[in-house]
Amino acid sequence: MPRSAPLLLVLFGASLPAQSIVNVPIGAEVGPYIAQANPGDILQLGAWHPGFVLDKGVVVRGAAGGTTIGTWWFDNFLSMTIPAGERAHLSGLTMPEFSDGSSSYGSSLNLQSGEATVEDLVIEGTVQVQSGVLVVQRLQHSAGRVRIQGGTCSITDSTVQGFHAYVDVAGSFSSSPGIVQQGGTLVLSQVAVGGGAGSFVGDSPSPGVSCNGGRCYATDCSFSGGFDMFGANAPSILAAASATAELARTALSDPGQASTGYTIVPEMVGMVASAAPTRGASFDAIATAGSSQEVLVILGGFGIAPVDLSPLVPEPVFGDVPNLAIVTAALPAAGAQVVATVTVPNTPSLQGADVWLQAVQFAGAELRASALAGGAIR
Repeated sequence: MPRSAPLLLVLFGASLPAQSIVNVPIGAEVGPYIAQANPGDILQLGAWHPGFVLDKGVVVRGAAGGTTIGTWWFDNFLSMTIPAGERAHLSGLTMPEFSDGSSSYGSSLNLQSGEATVEDLVIEGTVQVQSGVLVVQRLQHSAGRVRIQGGTCSITDSTVQGFHAYVDVAGSFSSSPGIVQQGGTLVLSQVAVGGGAGSFVGDSPSPGVSCNGGRCYATDCSFSGGFDMFGANAPSILAAASATAELARTALSDPGQASTGYTIVPEMVGMVASAAPTRGASFDAIATAGSSQEVLVILGGFGIAPVDLSPLVPEPVFGDVPNLAIVTAALPAAGAQVVATVTVPNTPSLQGADVWLQAVQFAGAELRASALAGGAIR
């Protein structure tokens, strides 16, 4: 398990703009505080707030005990449209399902455009990417779906569970896959995905992952399809001919209908962070090597914008390529872990700033690239 020497992030230094920390009172509308904030400012939320639209590159941080978004079924949403050149950060939020007494209404987190990162989100509902770049870490998704319609999405160290079918006074509600991909690019590492279960009135169970378009790369994951009381089991993953679905070291649970449309690519490399970057502390960026046994490099940088370097690199490379720094390099065995330890200085101005790491490994004539690990510094 090669490990780098600690990396001091001194290059943040004096180049960081001054940031303000704004405390938003419990229950207050968040929109007016976003309107008054400058890009890069930190909005410290209270224990709960109504849903809101995020249209600026600010840091929205939940309370120490977590922050609930939504007070009833009509305001349990968070919609993001981030201007070019800015990046939004969300952390420590809970978005539950609400009920009006006859039906339940799941929450919605939707990236419509721009760049955003989400950490430590607990949600019952839909996480959707229409366009732009969304980086997700430590997602606890208990019911609903992750829907990728366009853009680029990286998800690590997370659980995603599809919606289970049920019947109530309002009618019958069908199950859903945990992940529905209709376009764009999705990179997964250490993500457990489950499909929704069927109901006793004949609603069919759903696959864990349904890829109808776009490109999906999954490493070190587990996928399972839903089931019903009659013994029917959905496949773990279904990928259409119009989609690319490549898996490495990913467990498929297919006791019934078999998964189809995917390709096993053992050369792919995985990545996950041991913890969120925190001032005065260290965290590990942990890469899992592919099968090539060639050189693996962990790169560090501050950007999340994807760069298309295909066919040399099938997956997206994130950040400003000329400015990516080599954090560590190794020649690992297949499936071995390579660890880069990052030490964050205890500097107040680093709060809310970014540090991101990605692993790339040679595999013959091409490189394979991992998901992103790191985040906004706390």
